[in-house]
Amino acid sequence: MKTSSGENEFIDNYNIHNYNPPLTTVDLVIFTIIDNKLKTLVAKRSEYPAKSKWALPGGIIKTELDDNIDAAAIRILKEKTGVTSPYIEQLQTIGNKNRDPRCWSLTVIYFALIPFDSITPVAGRSVTDIKWLEAEDHNQQLAFDHNLILENAVTRLKSKVEYTALPLHLLPKEFTLTEFQQVFETILGHSVDKSAFRRRIREAKIIEEVKGKMRYGSNRPAKLFKAIDTDTLHYFSRNMGISRNM
Repeated sequence: MKTSSGENEFIDNYNIHNYNPPLTTVDLVIFTIIDNKLKTLVAKRSEYPAKSKWALPGGIIKTELDDNIDAAAIRILKEKTGVTSPYIEQLQTIGNKNRDPRCWSLTVIYFALIPFDSITPVAGRSVTDIKWLEAEDHNQQLAFDHNLILENAVTRLKSKVEYTALPLHLLPKEFTLTEFQQVFETILGHSVDKSAFRRRIREAKIIEEVKGKMRYGSNRPAKLFKAIDTDTLHYFSRNMGISRNM
């Protein structure tokens, strides 16, 4: 795109700091399933503001590294967890003058789904400790407005699980049909009719049997399955039904 000499001169002399831009960050709600409970990763801050408080992982957008917002989210997720999530989705953007005592602050929020067996999070810079928090533990007071962010992320996840195969991204590479159903039930907070669930999954053609492999336990051996395509999110034709309260 050609620009005039006047425009080039204007751009060369332009200083964004003349306009006091907001602090711009990415915050991540990282979900996993541990012992049939929905968990999210939180970190204890080592620096002010909110020193020693638990917070969602996040970081400042670095214009010299990040080509766009998605790239910033993927970079920060990798820095905080050491892995790339099989599923990451932009949730919302929040910005106002009150959410951060340092200055006017804007954050772009993502949620990510990671199988528990694929992640060993390590406390990085500006963090003294990390832990997996029950995602719906309303007794844990998080820094800034992170309780609200977490609540919004849980609501979005529950809503999408009603009509998509998102739980595939929380499973190990090989799993049983019972384990697949349990992830749905853990997120939704209610049980799902077994026969209807299996019919829905069979019709969707999103998983395939791992030939020659079984899961052995106290009950009879169970067949193992794997996802056919984790790059494409499958949408069911109707929502998951409730069979009874858990």
